[in-house]
Amino acid sequence: TRLLHMAPDLFIDYKPKRQDSLLEWCIQGQYLDTANTFPSSALAVRSVKQCLENIPMFTMWTTEAIDRLAQLCKPMLFDKGSVVLEEGETCLEMCLLLSGRVILTADDQVWVSVTAGPTGYWFGEEGVFLSETRRCTVKTDLPSQIVVIDKNLMSQVLEQFPDDRSHYNRFLQQWEENRRRLDYSLLHRHKGLLDIEMVMERLQKAEDLKGCSHMVAYKMAMKMSVCAGGAGDVLLSGKDIVENAFLVVLGTVELVRDSQVVKTLTAGGYYYHGKSRDTLVARLADVSVLALFPTSTVTEFV
Repeated sequence: TRLLHMAPDLFIDYKPKRQDSLLEWCIQGQYLDTANTFPSSALAVRSVKQCLENIPMFTMWTTEAIDRLAQLCKPMLFDKGSVVLEEGETCLEMCLLLSGRVILTADDQVWVSVTAGPTGYWFGEEGVFLSETRRCTVKTDLPSQIVVIDKNLMSQVLEQFPDDRSHYNRFLQQWEENRRRLDYSLLHRHKGLLDIEMVMERLQKAEDLKGCSHMVAYKMAMKMSVCAGGAGDVLLSGKDIVENAFLVVLGTVELVRDSQVVKTLTAGGYYYHGKSRDTLVARLADVSVLALFPTSTVTEFV
């Protein structure tokens, strides 16, 4: 059996005892079935299904509905440097990153990079909910296997499964309620910097949250609110800093006790008061944007 790995020019020969063991092995290794070894695109379908099952939007879908969507999805191989989604386009789709790595940029500045990981990743889900102008560009940083799912394809599947349509509508309602908490002027002023994918990735890289799952980061990001200010502004103090964890999205924040700076957080820095008895104040050192997460959300998932 000859399969093409995502690494350039790397071919392997593998002779398993059972076809099932080969299929599972290929899924784990994120291989492409260039030799059509498996019937009915089984490798592609299983890889897509595994990714879908780890996306919050699909966790309430029935197995039958996910199977049907996975069968209709067509993984594509993007060379390094390919533009997958472009800033300024109208959002009409979401993407699954089955293997490889992408970078998210705005105004030619790289904000974060996202690696597929063992179960894949997703981005652009806003495209299946709203028809807004995309605020950032997604570009491959390695050869990557990606699936593009447009809202029409999803609607086509949901028409066949009424119960799943109901689950989807409830999720959409919750998603819209969460979005209404955000300051839209900040959202658009800072391009894709406050998009859920950006916030998730920074949460997962924060020192105190390293190792948290995509699901945990997603649920935290869905509960966030946003605030901003200029140098010298005190954004959080007293009860507010106890009731909210925060992530520095842009700028620099000083944690102050009795007029003394005890800690400085730059972009990507995360602070959770926890059970500390310290009475700190979060003061901005320059123009800054903070994503706030209710303490109840943090303690529930972390």
